[in-house]
Amino acid sequence: MKHLLAFTITLSLLSSYAVSQEAAPFSLKHYGHFQKMMHMKNTDGVVDLGQVVGQSNLYGVGAPAHGTGEITIVNGKLWLDYGADGLGNAKHDAAKDEQAVLLITAQVSTWVDVAVPEDMDAQMMHDFILAQASAHGIDTNVAFPFSIEGAYYDLDWHILNGRKEGGGHGLGGLFHKINEHRAQTDGTVVGFYSAAEQGVFTHPGESWHLHIVFESQGMAGHVDAISVRKGSILKLPAG
Repeated sequence: MKHLLAFTITLSLLSSYAVSQEAAPFSLKHYGHFQKMMHMKNTDGVVDLGQVVGQSNLYGVGAPAHGTGEITIVNGKLWLDYGADGLGNAKHDAAKDEQAVLLITAQVSTWVDVAVPEDMDAQMMHDFILAQASAHGIDTNVAFPFSIEGAYYDLDWHILNGRKEGGGHGLGGLFHKINEHRAQTDGTVVGFYSAAEQGVFTHPGESWHLHIVFESQGMAGHVDAISVRKGSILKLPAG
């Protein structure tokens, strides 16, 4: 009887765990470790892109092996931009042997939309995202994804080109990057927040990792600074 009771309790716990996992608003995975990569100066790939992309409801940001460009994933669609091609010419299919040195992904089946009530600089935007995440039941003590669709101002963004320069400028100072500033622009932002694990899939000392996609122009890249316009839509995983 004791063995049967123990088995029943264990089965109940496992069932509860399975239900809670299925009920979670997103499933997050990350590959590579930013700070360790910087310390060891090892930019070899850690995961085959072909094993990751193509999944439905998948969103992600990262960089290819050896800092040759930027990886952005929007609803399962890959935006692979190589710095050698300049700004633009995004590819949507990865080569068979293409790997990422750093990649964070999340599967989000349903989003909740929140209108941005006023123009916001970066700090205001960060505070707004955290406040809205908490209001919608997201635990901000752990990493979570988000997206923004709309208009932006004072945007600084870049694409790595894999070329090493004395000290470098991108990917933790290991590689050169091609920069662009836009006073006004539209696009889709894919972002991840992680205060508890800074330096893992964010830059050391930072809690945010954002990429932007300019769909009509066929380009995407890493966001360095951004402000968002009133009326843009913040998208958060729906609980």
